[in-house]
Formats: sequence, C-alpha cells, structure tokens
Amino acid sequence: MRAEQLFNCTLLKTDFSGLIVYVRRQPRTMTDTELKFRMNPSQLEFHDTIVKGVLELLEPNNDLAPYFRNGRLIRHIDATEWIGCYDAVRRVILCRGKSYSTLSGFARGYYRTVKHSAKRPNGWEECEYQQDDGTWRRVCLLK
Repeated sequence: MRAEQLFNCTLLKTDFSGLIVYVRRQPRTMTDTELKFRMNPSQLEFHDTIVKGVLELLEPNNDLAPYFRNGRLIRHIDATEWIGCYDAVRRVILCRGKSYSTLSGFARGYYRTVKHSAKRPNGWEECEYQQDDGTWRRVCLLK
C-alpha cells in the first residue's frame, strides 16, 4: 500500500509544532464547477481591468500633495516639539533629518522616537497642520 502511494504521488510530510500536514504533489483535474466558471483569454483581460479598478478604490490614498503645499508645517497632536515640514517636490514630510512619506509614518516616528513605543497610529487622526493664519487644525478635517 505504501509503495503504491509513493509511486502514484509524492507525499511531503512536514511537522509544524505537532501538526502533521500532508501535501499531495500530483496534477489534478478541474472540477465541473471550475470548468463552468472558467473564462476564455479575451474575458481575462477585461476581468483583470475590473479587479485593478476595484483594488484602486480600496487602497488608501496616501498622497499628501492635494492637501499640503510646499513648506506646510505638520505636527503630532501630543507634542509641540514634533514638527515636520512638507516637501512638495519629494512628496514627504521632513522631520529631524528623516523623511516620512505618509502621515501614519510621521506619527509612528513620533511614537518610536519620543514615546519609545511600537504603537501603529492613524496619522490622519493624530496630526495637525498649521494654517496660513498660524492656527493649528486637525488633518482629518481635510478629507
């Protein structure tokens, strides 16, 4: 029996902390359901275009250019000393010699440097920007 199994398919036995997993290395045929919903190549291109469009809608937009002009000051709400400056050419926030491409990265840098914490903050909720009149306003109000 064992010799027949080894001849017909290759069994790969791997131990993951007490759990034994057997992986079959044998070509399989498509089921009736898979054959029913299989697309021809001309449909695949259209399908990929639709999927890419949906994924673009679901991906968060981290581009700060529509919200900040060059030289705009940005700070974390907890610290008046953690202030960065938006660079429109490179599209990053510059603070203490480091560049941050997202507001969450800027806020994460604050927690790592000042608070010595590994917190993963939402930068849109935890940052403020300086308006032209000198007052600070929450970034989340821009969206």
